[in-house]
Amino acid sequence: MNPAAVLASALSFAIGIGAIERFSAAKARRAVPIRIHVNGTRGKSTVTRLIRSALAEGGIPCLGKTTGTAARYILPDGSEKPVRRLARPSIREQCSALVLGKKLGVRALVAECMAIKPELQWVSENKILLSTIGVITNARIDHVEEMGGSLEEITRSLGNTVPKKGILFTSDPLVAGILEPRAMERQTKLVLVRALDPETIKGRPGFGRIDAEAPRWWLENAGIALAVAEFCGVERDIALRGIAKAKPDPGAARFVEPWEGIRALDASAANDPESLLELVRTMVGYDRELLFVYNNRQDRLPRLLTFLAAGLPGKLIVTGANPGLLLWRKAGRRGDGDGPGPASTDGEGDTIRFVPGPRLSLELKSIALPGPEDPGKAPALVLCGNTKGWPVDLYKGP
Repeated sequence: MNPAAVLASALSFAIGIGAIERFSAAKARRAVPIRIHVNGTRGKSTVTRLIRSALAEGGIPCLGKTTGTAARYILPDGSEKPVRRLARPSIREQCSALVLGKKLGVRALVAECMAIKPELQWVSENKILLSTIGVITNARIDHVEEMGGSLEEITRSLGNTVPKKGILFTSDPLVAGILEPRAMERQTKLVLVRALDPETIKGRPGFGRIDAEAPRWWLENAGIALAVAEFCGVERDIALRGIAKAKPDPGAARFVEPWEGIRALDASAANDPESLLELVRTMVGYDRELLFVYNNRQDRLPRLLTFLAAGLPGKLIVTGANPGLLLWRKAGRRGDGDGPGPASTDGEGDTIRFVPGPRLSLELKSIALPGPEDPGKAPALVLCGNTKGWPVDLYKGP
């Protein structure tokens, strides 16, 4: 998107934020000296939680705010309360977060960026939060309609939250390379963070089974949280203790049983193929047949195309909104992982097919239920795509 157009659109939106909101936010900012704005394609909610927990462990009263699957305020004592919404999500919530932080007397606010459009990211940073510390976790192909179709375009869009005269942390070398000029222009120091060394946490209380096989994405997230906490004056060992205490986000990948007898990896928060495949590698493995179930949204067709083009290593069932014949022709059928070929929507042997939501339960029970003779032969089920609109509540089961 043209930078001038982004700025013009951003300013028009900023004008629309009420004078009382702007005044309240400005007053609250002066009372909350550490303001951390967490942006990126993947891992924002997790990093927000890790940073908040590390700062709190170091004695810094801190409020966290996540968005996404289940928006939450994480209060200074570690308790949580949902973000109450009377209308659609709006970046005005960040004003409310600042005001709540002032009311609670915190020294730090860690706020996950809730904007996707470049102009709204710019407003969130430059008119509301004015962060002292910025975080951009990574850049992946996602939200191409709003942010652009290439990694460079997406990264530059994320760069709308680079703080002014502050410091910016990222674990993604691509982000660091592309945004270095932007950081210099904003008089901000850019720090490329290394992923946490698993040897650092092996055997430490609270880290459970995390060892040399820890997911790369988690180590990167923890590395960012540790770097931010140390920058804020928290000792390394204390920060690590706080990271170990952080609760997982409700949308984090985990195993669920949405249909009786069917266990699945819920990876629906990983909305790009690279992140999804990393989750599958570390949590399921590739030593058995994989069946991916993709929940499609009509307003997110480009995301489905991205997954189809990636060539997932297994069969794929699409549910939710029917993508239609035009999309099937464009995407094609993947053949043995070597790329697209002709597509079809029926037949048990199909590599890709569409199953309407009401039929999904019966379909999966016929495919994914382990048989009594050979329980290990059922395919490993991976739920992916969009978090909203599943025909079953993944958090409560059927």
